[in-house]
Amino acid sequence: MVTEQEVEAVGQTLVDPGQPLQARFRALFTLRGLGGPVAISWISRAFDDDSALLKHELAYCLGQMQDRRAIPVLLDVLRDTRQEPMVRHEAGEALGAIGDPEVLEILKQYSTDPVVEVAETCQLAVRRLEWLQQHGGESAVRGPYLSVDPAPPAEERDLGQLREALLDEARPLFDRYRAMFALRDAGGKEAALALAEGLRCGSALFRHEIGYVLGQMQHEAAVPQLAAALAQPTENPMVTSGPLLLRVAVMPGLAAEEGMDDWSPAPPLYEEYRPPPLDTIRLPRYVLYLLLAAFLVVAVAYAIVGHLIKDLAHDLADWAFGPKPDQEDAPRELPESPEGEDLEELDLQLALAWRGEEDAGGGGEGAPAEAPNRAPRRPSIAFKDPPVRSSFWKLG
Repeated sequence: MVTEQEVEAVGQTLVDPGQPLQARFRALFTLRGLGGPVAISWISRAFDDDSALLKHELAYCLGQMQDRRAIPVLLDVLRDTRQEPMVRHEAGEALGAIGDPEVLEILKQYSTDPVVEVAETCQLAVRRLEWLQQHGGESAVRGPYLSVDPAPPAEERDLGQLREALLDEARPLFDRYRAMFALRDAGGKEAALALAEGLRCGSALFRHEIGYVLGQMQHEAAVPQLAAALAQPTENPMVTSGPLLLRVAVMPGLAAEEGMDDWSPAPPLYEEYRPPPLDTIRLPRYVLYLLLAAFLVVAVAYAIVGHLIKDLAHDLADWAFGPKPDQEDAPRELPESPEGEDLEELDLQLALAWRGEEDAGGGGEGAPAEAPNRAPRRPSIAFKDPPVRSSFWKLG
């Protein structure tokens, strides 16, 4: 919730002529979004400024707010002949946008004002109020641009027919405006080019509104025509103020000739804080692919050289600190045979038994001859440093 002190700070920025025009416009549209009598009061105080463009936008914002409490100040601006024509024009258009029938007679009175742009604007405002009375406020449903327009869009949808109505200067201005806003709502290149042709029409007010709707559309197809309108030194200021609105979106530097080098599409000074949603952080797909590839590289590298690195670390530790006591070399003995006989004795016994069988089979008389003394047979398995006892064989 915005406090009164915050609204006052924004209002002070708006009415301070020492502030950059960019900051003052931000303050203006912030007050428009906040609404209420305090915001209307601060906007009303800025009509004494020297900038006609700023005052034009002051009246525009009051009309878009559609608050009846802004009617008195708008009537004062409309009546004040010291104000620039485009400021008085916008005040009349804002009165029509608010839509209160009580100003109908005053608008009819200024429909014959000596300033053509003011008179045409009041005529349009009168037609809008009468249309609202006939249709029961039907235009309260806004189009895609969420703006309160000086005329409802035409029901015709054929772009060719709408272009023809737009450029026909013999038709009532209200009908041409309706075609204008229907083309804007249709959108697209063809509609933008049709609207851009309206910059060559005779009415300065009409060309002003063409520049405004092209600024809303932000279609690059209309940029050359808008730039050409700004390049004409004799063009009515009513017209050049319309294309200036396009500067926000598609033509950086377009407003340089009007002294608005510091203009930028900056956000309002105050925005209601909304906490971010607590959803899963979405990473770009390529980031996920990179993370997966890095994981695979690390896994493969560890599988290949991991044990080598481990052995190298152990070797370095042994070299630096020496082997652990339980890792020093010591004689390795095989466990003893459960029968207590080593391999050499077993080999000798097998050899003697085999020799005795041979003698028994060769002689037929008497006891077998005694085996001759001979060097014992070498074991079938020998060790470089044979232990005292060996138990490679286990007798069953």
